[in-house]
Amino acid sequence: FDANREKLRGGPNNLAFHLVPIMYGQDVASIFELDGTTVQHGDQLVPKGSYVRLRHLCTNTWVHSCSIPIDKDKPKPVMHKLGAATLREDREAFALVHVSTAEIRDLDFANDASQVLHNLGAKLLDGSITVGERRLVIKLLSDLVFFVMRVENSGQKPLNVGGTPDRDR
Repeated sequence: FDANREKLRGGPNNLAFHLVPIMYGQDVASIFELDGTTVQHGDQLVPKGSYVRLRHLCTNTWVHSCSIPIDKDKPKPVMHKLGAATLREDREAFALVHVSTAEIRDLDFANDASQVLHNLGAKLLDGSITVGERRLVIKLLSDLVFFVMRVENSGQKPLNVGGTPDRDR
């Protein structure tokens, strides 16, 4: 039971939604507008480090947090569902947090590597992988070893890399 969700539903005509990932980032349904909590003049940009409310453009609903955990199987859940409702609450704001470009590059690399390994793993299972794709997998796995160990690839073999892996990567 989530009391906040029940409050957001209000009457029978008020709909409450939960947000789900979509396959295509170019879909108009993935567009949200930032509404700053501080007074701004005209269409000024929202400053870094401020708090914002998020409005979904297609449904004209506001994003709200819920107390329903997504990672229920974890001993201490930290991820919760997000919902959207027509009710706009001033106290329901999200912080804009600066993320370094290095961290964004790391996340992009990890995401891309995961996708390539998934696709090539499927080809490996059905026996349709080519010699070039095998070389790609070996190179990618080597790059992942250096990435996780936070070591520059200076020509050494990846299995000879010493140290402790960075579990956050």
